[in-house]
Amino acid sequence: MSEFLIAISDLFTLSTLLWVAAGFLLGVFVGATPGIGPELGILIVMPFTLGMDPAVAMVFLVAIYVGGDYGGSIPAILINTPGTAANAATVLDGYPMAQKGRAITALSLSATAGSMGSIISGILLLAAVPILGSVILWFGTPEYFMMAVLGLSTISVASSGNYRKGLIVAILGAILATVGSSSVITDRRFTFDFPELSDGLALIPAFVGLFAVAEMVKLMCGKKQDPEASVSAAGGTRREGIVYVFRHWMATLRSSLLGIWVGIMPGQGGTVANYLAYMAAKTSSKNPENFGKGDPAGVLAPETANNAIVPGTLVPTLSFGIPGSASAAILLGALLMHGLRPGPDMFSTNLTMTYMIFAVVVVAGIMLFIFGVGMARQLGKIPMVAPGLLVPIVIVVALIGAFALEQNWFHVWQALAFGAFSLILARFGYPVVPFIMGFILGPIAELNLSRSLLISGGDLMIFLERPVSAILLAVSILILVVPPIRDARKRATQRKNSEAIQEASHSR
Repeated sequence: MSEFLIAISDLFTLSTLLWVAAGFLLGVFVGATPGIGPELGILIVMPFTLGMDPAVAMVFLVAIYVGGDYGGSIPAILINTPGTAANAATVLDGYPMAQKGRAITALSLSATAGSMGSIISGILLLAAVPILGSVILWFGTPEYFMMAVLGLSTISVASSGNYRKGLIVAILGAILATVGSSSVITDRRFTFDFPELSDGLALIPAFVGLFAVAEMVKLMCGKKQDPEASVSAAGGTRREGIVYVFRHWMATLRSSLLGIWVGIMPGQGGTVANYLAYMAAKTSSKNPENFGKGDPAGVLAPETANNAIVPGTLVPTLSFGIPGSASAAILLGALLMHGLRPGPDMFSTNLTMTYMIFAVVVVAGIMLFIFGVGMARQLGKIPMVAPGLLVPIVIVVALIGAFALEQNWFHVWQALAFGAFSLILARFGYPVVPFIMGFILGPIAELNLSRSLLISGGDLMIFLERPVSAILLAVSILILVVPPIRDARKRATQRKNSEAIQEASHSR
């Protein structure tokens, strides 16, 4: 309780609250601009937080995460284009509401629902911090190695429905993370006599390339926004959107819990929570035929879950170093950049910071309600920012950030190389998120594997003799084995059906 009170007193200082407000507003802008999103927003400013206090830097970046997840609903409602993939389901009923002259109602409903999702999930996970601290004590180096394996398995299988491609790029990311020396092996590996690679490929320049450079190129080459597609007359009332959320409090609570659960599961992300909440609302509705035609429940459910997922993704990130989403992966990079390590330290020596990180979700949720509802009429102008103005600014600032990290021009070239690599992956349908997770989790797995084998004298049975480690291994194997078995059975069923159809046609 004393650590919690210290965290609250540190958070509720004027300077920290100003940083939270600045982060939230920046998050709304990047989220509401199609093609950017919270990941890129966090990434752009992250190198410039090096001189800040680590706790203030983290709450600033988390506020961007919260604001970005909400901001993506603005273009989803107004121009039928989700600002982020995590707002995809909001389009289904948000845009029809706007077309019916209820844009203000839809935006106010989205802001209120997102606010409730952040506040409910933030409070629940603040209460769960002591439990998480106790659970982490069960984990030693074998368990951390198996958690890294589990994270890679889950993320690979959950990638865009193609587990093979997800697994390939996750392994590739882990391999590239072995470049240079490590904390276990001092010999230089795969440097090809480049002294700049002695310490390995830097995390932040890799993120800059994979997200900032690649996404901006895609935005310039993609379909241009049509101003005529936006809603010209914003109608409806703020009060109607607010009242609807509180009147349907059970749906709000259900979607919040669903968002937390999906967030805790590594690799699922806001898109999964968004669609699951939408489908749950449609299934439980007395009038499911209204969904897709401007039903407010089709905005409430996905937006509540979308914001509730934020603290959920931070649970595995802070506890085990396994990001629950792409944004959480970048936040993990920020933790490492500030010299912080996920795991027991975040729930012992850095417990105050952990409380601040979860508490800022609640504070940002309150800001979301005040700002989102109060500025509902003005927010519609954000999605129409011209890509020709936006793209060069984002790329230049991102590359400056990569350079400023260590005043190293090699990091700029590395960012550009990773940007080209990300475009190649996209061209051939390979997801980039598993690669990022492999790049992050690879060194964690290597370190804990080496430490475990040192403890056991090289005996691999250490991973089976410890109950938690053995359970994690079994779950990882199950996750990797089930998809190919399911696909094989599906192909066999399709083959039998086609053979039956052919036999029936021959008999005729």
